[in-house]
Amino acid sequence: MSTHSVASLPRITREELRALLTSPPGCSSTSNTDPAPSSTDAASTSTTTQPPASIPARTALPSPVPSSIAIIDVRDDDHIGGHIRGSTHVPSQQLDVRMPELLRLHGDKEMLVFHCALSQVRGPKAALGYLRAREEKMAKSPSGGIKEGQKVCVLQGGFGDWQRSYGKDERVTEAFDEELWEFGGP
Repeated sequence: MSTHSVASLPRITREELRALLTSPPGCSSTSNTDPAPSSTDAASTSTTTQPPASIPARTALPSPVPSSIAIIDVRDDDHIGGHIRGSTHVPSQQLDVRMPELLRLHGDKEMLVFHCALSQVRGPKAALGYLRAREEKMAKSPSGGIKEGQKVCVLQGGFGDWQRSYGKDERVTEAFDEELWEFGGP
């Protein structure tokens, strides 16, 4: 029996997710096992970890989503108007049918981030469904391609909060339609 509940689901803020999506290749680890840089290391690496301030977000090249992360967007008809770069769209109405696919494609990821428009109902429900299906698969086949210690979380505030902060940032948001969001969204 699963011990997971909506209240126990970890949340990730839009700022934390954006930082993961925009970190340079090789620096996108979702674990905290890297030692903290010393003051001399921090000074010498600060120019390599941040894009130059003179490059506006809209002209910077889009970053690929780190291979250790999967973002699952479970919005339905409200998916129009933009999405987080590299996210996988799985409408909430299709989750039951597509859960084996999610396990197969993303079971080896370090982190899965689920979200909907507000991440109050569909996103958390999808994350719980994934966790329960993952536990069931691991019980049947412990070496069945599921990463031990995989972090499953929900994007706090959903795409609504994301687009308010990063809708126009093409490095992290695709197909954004500002007019659709002008009065609150689709």
